[in-house]
Amino acid sequence: MSLPTVDLGALSTALDDCVSLSLGAIDEGVLQTLRDEDFDQAPVRDDSGRYIGVIARSAAESLVEERRDLAITDVRIFRSVLPMVAPLYDVLGALSESLGALVGHDKPEGLVTVSDLNRHEFRAVIYTVLADLEVVLAQLIDVSFGDHWDWIGELPKNRQAQIIGAWDVAKRRGIDIGPQAGATLNDLLGATRRSPRLREQIIQDADNLTKRFDGLRDLRNRVMHPVQAVAGSPEEVASARAVIEDARNLIRLSEVALSRGGYRRRLRWH
Repeated sequence: MSLPTVDLGALSTALDDCVSLSLGAIDEGVLQTLRDEDFDQAPVRDDSGRYIGVIARSAAESLVEERRDLAITDVRIFRSVLPMVAPLYDVLGALSESLGALVGHDKPEGLVTVSDLNRHEFRAVIYTVLADLEVVLAQLIDVSFGDHWDWIGELPKNRQAQIIGAWDVAKRRGIDIGPQAGATLNDLLGATRRSPRLREQIIQDADNLTKRFDGLRDLRNRVMHPVQAVAGSPEEVASARAVIEDARNLIRLSEVALSRGGYRRRLRWH
């Protein structure tokens, strides 16, 4: 199962527009500009002016305090270069190791940072993964229960009323695609976690699902609410990457359960 790709050309900043550092003695004027502009990282140029990686501002500040030059062998220079269109997992992997990464085709052309992951273009990519999880769980629930109350009854009373109310309104309008159409991802996750029948189908125990679902709910809320940051540090990027891997696994297990029952769902990620 492949993941959607990220258009880093739309997210990244052209290197010529970035504040960069050069090998050798750290230019304290450039370092001050990074502080003034609140940039946490900077691209690094070698002696020929070629961009070779990204270094955290804090690492550059340490070099100044220690009165040391920035050497080409410094392990704190993050050297990976992402393609202009990169798989989601690769982008998250790079930014779980560094505050920023170079982007380009034949040579580095831009800089993408952890902060860029909070932009709408990136949120939309993560949303496709969560949306696919929501769809496959809704289908699995739909075919697993002859009586929908068996899963709706596992939810909090306010959500029971809202789902049944929306279902009744839809039927009165001649549109009946089932009560799961009125359920949110949180509802579907909660029903799956609480239902022994569903847990058995996707071969997960309750404790494991609780941990996974808490992470999925948190990521979903951060993706859907622009005022909340998706990630603010490489550590938070690593956490988001792990949650997305959980979503991939749950989609795969749900697909397997559907196929065992003679059903098939085809995911299309672009």
